[in-house]
Amino acid sequence: PVRFLLLGTIEHRKGQQTLLEAVRRLPPDVLDRSEFLIVGRSHDAKLAAVVRAAAEASPHVRFRETVAHNDALALIQETDVMLCTSSDETGPLTLIEAMALGKAILSTKVGVVGENLIADEEALFVEPGDAVGLAAAIQRLVRDPNLLRKLGTNSRNAYDQHFGFERFGKGFVAVLEEAILIGNPR
Repeated sequence: PVRFLLLGTIEHRKGQQTLLEAVRRLPPDVLDRSEFLIVGRSHDAKLAAVVRAAAEASPHVRFRETVAHNDALALIQETDVMLCTSSDETGPLTLIEAMALGKAILSTKVGVVGENLIADEEALFVEPGDAVGLAAAIQRLVRDPNLLRKLGTNSRNAYDQHFGFERFGKGFVAVLEEAILIGNPR
């Protein structure tokens, strides 16, 4: 099966409910070839209860509460597709970590990942809250192993281009130099 991972705090802006709705919309042939793992610390007890109940009711959805960072990295390493269904993000760091590990990305177009990756080449993007679009993207990935492989390879290359240590370090130093010049005009 194709393994999907949604890793982040359990709260409405993270969109776990969108993923659950998308899973309900999947046709049986896709659902039977998919596994969904939702992992996160509860910031919203009612939403966490909904996620937990959905996991208990479906053989295709699992839920785990908080995990340590090393365990989270191990989960990312084991997955095929890293999900982000958030309506608001800055990074998100979990996608950047998944890119470093060469995982396919399926995300809302939020944060620096949404700003930098090329749709349908380096990631698949859906609109926040769009369960229909998310279900369609999941179907594409499950039914097209070549697309899944391409996105994983290209996400790793995009990581090197946009987020790798050398690129990030140079950008960070440039920002610091600019701040110093602004703070100490000559």
